[in-house]
Amino acid sequence: MKKLLILPGALAVALGSWWGTQFVAQWTQPRPIPSATPEGPAFTFAQVDLVEFAEGAKLWDLKADAVVYDSDHQVANLRGIHARFWEGGRVVSTADAPEAVFDTDTRDLRMKGGIRVEATRSDTAVRADEVVWQAASQSLHAKGNVTFSRGVSRLEGPELWANRSLEQVRMGAPVRAIVQVETGWD
Repeated sequence: MKKLLILPGALAVALGSWWGTQFVAQWTQPRPIPSATPEGPAFTFAQVDLVEFAEGAKLWDLKADAVVYDSDHQVANLRGIHARFWEGGRVVSTADAPEAVFDTDTRDLRMKGGIRVEATRSDTAVRADEVVWQAASQSLHAKGNVTFSRGVSRLEGPELWANRSLEQVRMGAPVRAIVQVETGWD
């Protein structure tokens, strides 16, 4: 069988139906997190495990190779992290990042340096320069060279908002859609 590659951006409506993705209308924006390493007093830790709970339910956990905590600014700079996002007592997605900043006041986690978030229940992934876990909305916000893929199809755009399982997604414009379909032609 031959495969047909379709590139028009107007397929977004068909893709939403095809993927069964619910587009989410509103997302809250976090306060900006300082990204520089602290100059003042800081605490340094190695091989750290962090876990975030809300009302007794685990929201996320991560392992970091190194953490520098700046108590003056309430931020922790993390290196070499592997994060897992939870829903209903199960891991629904994972992310790896070379570095991240965790704001201990807002509970937002900003992963930087080329991130890949993968859903555990489907063939769905997000790649981006930066992905922020927004604690207030309990959602992910990806920015910079964003690619959302499900199966053999993908969307590319400047930013994306998604729930932690990557089942509900909204892309920022302009969006480029690439869909690979079986035609049945020999």
